[in-house]
Amino acid sequence: MEQKSENSKNDVKENSEKPSSEQTKTETENQQTTHTQNESDIEMEEDINLKQDPQVQVEAVKREINPSILHKYLVKSVSSKMLATIKGKMINPVVQAGVNYGMDKITSGLDATLNHDIENYKALKRNIHYQNKGYTKPSISKSDTSNIDESDPKIKKAKQIIEDAEAGGKSGLNEMGAISDETNRPIEVYDEKGRLKFTIGDTKTGKPMKVQYHKDAEHYTMLGGKEPKSKGKGDNMCLYNVISEQCGKDPNSLKKGSLDRMRTNIVEFSKQSADIARLEMYDGLKLCMGGAKTYDDTLTAEEAGRIIDESHGAEAEINPKYAKRKCPPGHPRGHVVNPDGKVGVHEYSKQIKGKKDNVKCAFNSIEIQNKVAKKVLSHPRTKAAIDQLNDTYRQELVLTRQELNLELTESKSSKWINGKKDHDFEFSEIKIVLGHKKGKKDDKDADVLITSLFPEE
Repeated sequence: MEQKSENSKNDVKENSEKPSSEQTKTETENQQTTHTQNESDIEMEEDINLKQDPQVQVEAVKREINPSILHKYLVKSVSSKMLATIKGKMINPVVQAGVNYGMDKITSGLDATLNHDIENYKALKRNIHYQNKGYTKPSISKSDTSNIDESDPKIKKAKQIIEDAEAGGKSGLNEMGAISDETNRPIEVYDEKGRLKFTIGDTKTGKPMKVQYHKDAEHYTMLGGKEPKSKGKGDNMCLYNVISEQCGKDPNSLKKGSLDRMRTNIVEFSKQSADIARLEMYDGLKLCMGGAKTYDDTLTAEEAGRIIDESHGAEAEINPKYAKRKCPPGHPRGHVVNPDGKVGVHEYSKQIKGKKDNVKCAFNSIEIQNKVAKKVLSHPRTKAAIDQLNDTYRQELVLTRQELNLELTESKSSKWINGKKDHDFEFSEIKIVLGHKKGKKDDKDADVLITSLFPEE
């Protein structure tokens, strides 16, 4: 944008000077002579195509280029998509315009940004290369560590990664080489749009196991976004669950074998330590670490009911910014007609001292609430809201009966005032309030907290 502004000012200046047609012709001829360019020299990738914008062409007649302007343009246009460019071919975005235009100043601002991105890219490629090679030694529960230098920082980092995974930390690229060796099958990793990003164990002849990594949610699913039926015990098991579904091994046994293999081959694994540490610091998502828990249409009404029951009375994780505010515990069962139980709308809607009326809406049975919860939790909009909980503490969502594809029989509800039913209705929409259970914000395998779930007329 700076280049365009500079051109506009010069246009005004040149118009005010009213050059003669003779001068214009002479200048044009000089310009063409000075700037005879070979198109192959300035051929650009799709994302950096200077030929599409004539205002970016460097002019070298009558006026001298201001290096700071060109420098700003180049930093913006090159650094933002540098990795896309270097994957194809390295291109010099500076058009040949002579040696007297402050080339040192033009390129100096690019060095730090480009070197940073290039080093991150190289670290990722080396990490994938090592994982793709796999490990030579089989997995052994207790390996011989007598010849290992425990003081070596690379060994220390490798041990920390293995111990974090054993303690329920996120799993991802760091473990894929060992997983591929344990199953003797390649692993194809796809992004959230279903595009193949890389393959681990590509020399293995078995049927590839396909995993889809959802970057925003930091979560693995089957290709197509489906959750696996295999469910291992412990935190952050999503990668092992997806692999287990396709290879038939128990998720926890597969995890143990993979981590044992990494420990047995810790010297080999430690060669990746520096690159892993760099990516953790500058671009952690490149390591494809996942664990967030969402729900799909395999969720049953019974499982949804369990999540509701475990949410009722549970405390929520509170945003530290609002620590002084009172946050009510989960109370979804307060919005259900349950005359034979202690918990239900008949209790939740009782008149509160100092309040004129206490009005609540409720599902007419626990069965209806469970069925509704099943469809709500597996709805794409709810899954997106759960993903956003990674960066926040509370999400509210309103879904219509049409969105949830519910029958009228599944929409039976009632309005209660001061502990007594006022009238029945078929709800048109429902509201759900989501959060984290106290102490579980960073536990990607924990069920979501349903603070409230109720119908609205």
